[in-house]
Amino acid sequence: MFLYILMAALLLQPAAYPYEISEYAVTINISEGKVHERIDITLENYGYLEIFEYSFLYSLENLQVYDSRGEIFHEIRNDLLLCHVNLVGNQEYRFTIEFDTSGYISPVKEGKWVFSPIFQFSVPVQNFSIEITVPADMAVVSPIYPTPTSFYSYRESLVVKWKKETLEEGEEFLVLL
Repeated sequence: MFLYILMAALLLQPAAYPYEISEYAVTINISEGKVHERIDITLENYGYLEIFEYSFLYSLENLQVYDSRGEIFHEIRNDLLLCHVNLVGNQEYRFTIEFDTSGYISPVKEGKWVFSPIFQFSVPVQNFSIEITVPADMAVVSPIYPTPTSFYSYRESLVVKWKKETLEEGEEFLVLL
């Protein structure tokens, strides 16, 4: 009897987070000192989520935030992009953030640049992936960090991919390319 009560109590406990990220797929195209980034996010919502916050370090240009129904109302406050998703109840929700930025690319020597984005989350993330397309005129540092899951050439470009099944809350994923 005690075991049944304990199991019921555990099942009725609220989730540790208001939502979790069940998929976070980043696609990055580098060209002429700029980066075009597309982030496809799938949330598992567990109650009420009015605003999804996306933290950024550099200025965002040509910003778009949308889902399958169209544009999502969003605003920028300091270094936060606030996406008004207005989710109620347990549900899966998919949306996209797209922008251009020049901030992730830093000069290291004359004519040499390094691309170094950092990803960190305040909730657990499942199915994290990054795909970066590097143009032919950009050299790649060696070794690439972390070791990519795969890489291949496509037309004149190099495509580098990373996949990670789980990122824990607060865990960083840093790329050096």
